[in-house]
Amino acid sequence: MSDKSILKNFASYGIGSIVTLVLGFLTNPIITRMIDPSEYGKYSMFTLFTSISLLIIVFGLDQSFVRFFYDESENDRSKLLIYCLKFAIIVNIIFSIILISIYEKITLYLFQVESFELILLIIISNFILLFNRYSLVLIRMQQKAILYSSMQVLQKISFLLLFLSIIFSNENNFVVLVYTSILSNVIVTVLSIYFEKDFWLNSFSNINLKIQVIKKTEMLKFGAPLLFTSLVTWMFQSIDRVFINYYSGFNELGIYSAAFTIIVLLNALQTTFTTFWVPVAYEKYSINKDEKFFFERANRFITLSMLYISIMLILFKDYIVYLLGSEYREAAFIMPFLIFMPLLYTISETTVIGINFMKKSKYHIYIALISCIASVLLNFILVPLFGAKGSAFSTAIAYLIFFTLRTLVSKRLYKLNYALTKFYLCIFLVSIFALYSSFNEINLVIFLLAIFNLIIITLLYWTDVNYFLHKFKPYFVKFLKK
Repeated sequence: MSDKSILKNFASYGIGSIVTLVLGFLTNPIITRMIDPSEYGKYSMFTLFTSISLLIIVFGLDQSFVRFFYDESENDRSKLLIYCLKFAIIVNIIFSIILISIYEKITLYLFQVESFELILLIIISNFILLFNRYSLVLIRMQQKAILYSSMQVLQKISFLLLFLSIIFSNENNFVVLVYTSILSNVIVTVLSIYFEKDFWLNSFSNINLKIQVIKKTEMLKFGAPLLFTSLVTWMFQSIDRVFINYYSGFNELGIYSAAFTIIVLLNALQTTFTTFWVPVAYEKYSINKDEKFFFERANRFITLSMLYISIMLILFKDYIVYLLGSEYREAAFIMPFLIFMPLLYTISETTVIGINFMKKSKYHIYIALISCIASVLLNFILVPLFGAKGSAFSTAIAYLIFFTLRTLVSKRLYKLNYALTKFYLCIFLVSIFALYSSFNEINLVIFLLAIFNLIIITLLYWTDVNYFLHKFKPYFVKFLKK
């Protein structure tokens, strides 16, 4: 794949994320103004539980599907899909039976009410999310960027329209958000399968064909450790909300969850880059294992992009949070350190490639486990003292550990130059900026700190900045002439 086609592909994914971002800015304030923080906190617990349920159900085989997709001929790729789906459906049935048998305890813990309706909604959501996961992964792996972006946009539009249509005919509680989420996922899943119907029909026509036992063993050997890794990573990424719910209740959890909506720009860039990067990186490596310059430049590009956007979001946090409504004003002081989650995770996707290329998935377990322990300890200490703000700081430190471990292990397996000294200096400067912004509204000091950070980062990465300006200039000029 040439540089031009790579840029075009990334831009196609980016268009969907930009539109999704705009829709997010429109959707989130509408929701937060119509749903109070405590109900929003309960919805956060629903999404939290369904996300861990999906990890258990797919059993890491979604990552195996991604890893082995390009190793198979086009005719045999459908066998991979069917094997992964069969396995996941069986696990889902067993998991659903367990949920039904103890539904009172689960719903009481999650929502402080015993409800069979809510457990059924969780089971239905899991089933839809399973097919949603594989339908979108299939589109990703075939690098159909425009189609994937269209599904992203459709998800947001359908969610907003369904929410507005349901909210006016029901009470404004979190169950409305649950129904809206399920229905919007149904729409996206059905259309994703329809647009790839030839692949799906071919897969189901070969439903009785079996892949080689060796391939099954290899896929399970690669995917099973990632299940444990994913579960630990889920705990690492979600333990903050569990602690906040336990120590501070649904109201503060709702405000904390709303703070995530402020960083939608970084989340959009994270999703866009990860979606684009994984298949491209595997394809590049399969073609030429020694083309390290490409991977180093990709790391510099995403590092600069994420740092610049992070600084601007912290600078304008007080203006953005006004969109959420008066009940969510405190989110502005929680957000600065939450930015480090998408910032460090996205950059680590470019530094973790050595582990994935060498198929050393066991290292993901150790990395996630160490990061999770750090997150639990930090949240245990800081949440009782500082509430949601303490949890945000804990998350930032845990993700810094996560990034460092991913990078150092990967470098041992596949040596690349990530200019880590410069990077850690930039993270230190942004941390000082975030710390001050966590206790102050926008003022002259915040403005000067933002400018200082932008200047220092540009100077440190000037060679790379100059390279990217030169690289993108022809496309920008061409765009202006249209």
